[in-house]
Amino acid sequence: MAAHPELADRIAALAPRLADHVAESMQDDPFWAARFGGDGQVVLREQALQHAERLARSLRVGDAAPVTERMRTVQSDAIQLGMTTRHLAQGSRRLLDAIHAAAVPDAGAARTMIDRAVLAMRYVDPLAAAVQDASRQLAEDAVVSLRGVHLGEEAAEAEWIDALEVMVSYLADAIAQRRPAILGDYVRWLGASGPPSLRPAEPAAMLGAVAGALDELPDAARREAAEYLAAARGIAASPA
Repeated sequence: MAAHPELADRIAALAPRLADHVAESMQDDPFWAARFGGDGQVVLREQALQHAERLARSLRVGDAAPVTERMRTVQSDAIQLGMTTRHLAQGSRRLLDAIHAAAVPDAGAARTMIDRAVLAMRYVDPLAAAVQDASRQLAEDAVVSLRGVHLGEEAAEAEWIDALEVMVSYLADAIAQRRPAILGDYVRWLGASGPPSLRPAEPAAMLGAVAGALDELPDAARREAAEYLAAARGIAASPA
């Protein structure tokens, strides 16, 4: 990919403003305040600032490595903190929104780099990757299982699907990390204090609906996912 030094300079100069935009836009997502409280905004802004700086570095040298390597590192760290890969992908899209909102000219190369950063978070593990790749279909099928074919109001349907996609993302992360507790701890938290937008049904029912949708996966991934869902159900039902 060609270098874009002028675009890199613009994004580097705007990095604090872009980070503020990302952090402010995340305030509309109830997950952050419920999961991390006020400290969540500080962490989000710092992550967005570093992402913008790495993006500028990649554009300056015409190589996606600085931004993709950072995303792989942040992916592992964020999962340990209780986030999921889907949240990081959303943060990347919000950074692109911030660049557009700042009217940065000729920003197409920035979009390409951000797309590569998101793709870098696709797991090498084929079982986890299969769950990631099917996340939307799994979520849609799970919603049908929970509510029927016609959910009704379009915004409500989108919210249900998003909530199930978050759960599927935790499942993929758990498989990749070989730690069912990644999903189990999330489900336990969801039942105790998760926001209603992420808990459209009882968490145990959401797990069951995802389990019922696993026929979308190849056999090996389906068996692995079923085992992790069962383990997560046990973890979520146990005392904290």
